[in-house]
Amino acid sequence: MLVRCGTESILREWYSIDTNQIEMMDVATWSLKKGITKMVPNFLYERRHNLQGLIMKAVIVKTSIFSSINKDGELDGIFGRILTELCVTLNFSFDVVSQVKAYGRWNSKEKTWSGAIAELYYGRADISLSDFSITNDRLNAVDFTIPLMTSKNILVIREPENLAVQWSSHFLIFTFSVWIAVFGVLIASSIFLALLKIKSGSDNKIGYLLIDNLLEIWGIFCQQGLPNFSPKSSLRIVYFSLCLSIIVFWAAYSAALISFLSSVNHVLPFDSLEGFVADGTYQLAVVHGTAYYDKFANSGDPLAKEVMKLMLEEEKLPRTETEGFKRGLLYLHIEFPTDSKIHLRKNMNAVINLWIMKIFNTTKNSLDMICKNRRLAMYTYDEIRKRVNYKILCKLIRIDAGHVNNFALILSKNNPFTDVINFQLRKFMDKGMMSRLKDISFKRKSNNMIQHQPVSLISQLYNNDNSEINRDLKVGTANKFSVVAMKIENLMPT
Repeated sequence: MLVRCGTESILREWYSIDTNQIEMMDVATWSLKKGITKMVPNFLYERRHNLQGLIMKAVIVKTSIFSSINKDGELDGIFGRILTELCVTLNFSFDVVSQVKAYGRWNSKEKTWSGAIAELYYGRADISLSDFSITNDRLNAVDFTIPLMTSKNILVIREPENLAVQWSSHFLIFTFSVWIAVFGVLIASSIFLALLKIKSGSDNKIGYLLIDNLLEIWGIFCQQGLPNFSPKSSLRIVYFSLCLSIIVFWAAYSAALISFLSSVNHVLPFDSLEGFVADGTYQLAVVHGTAYYDKFANSGDPLAKEVMKLMLEEEKLPRTETEGFKRGLLYLHIEFPTDSKIHLRKNMNAVINLWIMKIFNTTKNSLDMICKNRRLAMYTYDEIRKRVNYKILCKLIRIDAGHVNNFALILSKNNPFTDVINFQLRKFMDKGMMSRLKDISFKRKSNNMIQHQPVSLISQLYNNDNSEINRDLKVGTANKFSVVAMKIENLMPT
């Protein structure tokens, strides 16, 4: 509010960031001669850019690839760096009160929210430090900042192994106009030869001459010789010119054909979301607890209903795009005192390794699922390729799904600081800071070189011993302790 105290000529703005403290700022002078004279910028949030060390309760999504907390306890990723700059500019900080696994979905049956959105919706947090796609359902529950990142939605499938070469490929070497020109030259040459032969005194009818000339030229085109070579120099010049032209044509065609066939041309089963539904041979997966599932499940669009028929069951959906523990085998080695128990040692290690493998194989990775299942497609956003492509063991193909997704930060509904945060984010964009922060986040560090350590004889013998364990594990030498393995497995939570 604007306040003038007593007979003072200064108008002050009173506002409160914290309920226990009132901030005052001189905004204008008021006199009878000059009227009101402004002393501050026109924009409200140009002067209200200091939140006086406010501490916001924050929630973070652990599965987000654009925002995370590193081992030093600092925010990392695109959205993490943006939030760090906001904290410095606006003079506020945050206290992470919870870390959740899912972004959040609306349960229409129970009328409740889940995940990070539930933390904000029910007042347990003020801001989320992760990226959220903007949807109509979420707009009713939380406040969004301006979009910080825009990405196309794509379908990701495993690269097809079979490369089909269609018969039409042999005619795609040249354009249609080039082929028309080639056949036009052949027909014009046959007519020109017929006229030359008539002028040379040939007694054949013009129809027969045209047919003979076409067959002769076609023979030259197929690199065949002429049955009778005319003694006339004019005809010889025409035939020689045709032979030379056709040699040049075949040289160019052969080079272009080899280049065309050697390039990788994948025959994709579909090229759009509509084609995916029409194909019907692929299943669809989305990350569990994200807006992508609600996009199809809660939509009345006929296409969305057809997509849901191909969707995996909700409990089978992957939890993250990437996983902390890569699927594989973690080996635990137990030392036994005597060499007489070497077989016991090998088999016990095999059983324990099976147990550990089951523990660390519980996290589902959507892109790993695609590598293992050729008939599975992943509906995700294009920016994810820059983050996880180097972590995937198979080659993937992206197919444009025809939709655009906007990502932003979220705050609790009707949060008083949403506008000031949006104002600063727009300033970041105008000054190019946003692009700079994105570039820094996407750059892969190349200075983490492997430091090779000296290898001793004892360690080499130890590694050889481990390799024997690995080999025994593959051939199934743990059969003697299958009962023990079953007991361990029964004790484990599923």
